[in-house]
Amino acid sequence: MNTEIDSQITREMYKKILDPKFDMQHFTYETQLGLVADCVESREIYQKILGKFVSNLEGKRGDRVIEKFSKDLEDMTGLKITVASLRVYVWVYQTLESILEKMPADYSYTTWRQLAGVDNPETWLDQAIQKGLSGPQLSRAIRLSKGKDGRKTVSCKKCGFEFKV
Repeated sequence: MNTEIDSQITREMYKKILDPKFDMQHFTYETQLGLVADCVESREIYQKILGKFVSNLEGKRGDRVIEKFSKDLEDMTGLKITVASLRVYVWVYQTLESILEKMPADYSYTTWRQLAGVDNPETWLDQAIQKGLSGPQLSRAIRLSKGKDGRKTVSCKKCGFEFKV
């Protein structure tokens, strides 16, 4: 089966599961656990995936690709992910792309975003790995290094969009 068909089947399956009349007894405990694990994992990685996908589209389709992608995604899912959010996801992905291979798999998107907002993300990551810091510990260290609110204004190198990290 191709990926597009698999994706459509998965979306339809989850819609049926959410129907209050659907009997969960159709699934074994192991199947239910697997479905929930997929949901949790998707929740944890969707921003990272969007950053990579939109980053890849951005260079190939012209200036309005993020706007079009946002609208098409909303048309397909009924869920709105703003252009501003997509730009942040792209910025985070592009900022960290060269060090992603050594990024611990359990670091959340929040940690990624905070790491992308420091002047030297690779040095921070290397030190965190060396010290055995968890994602929340690294995030806290970054916030503390920035002062009271721990947020820094950064801007996208391509479009100039500014946001706090």
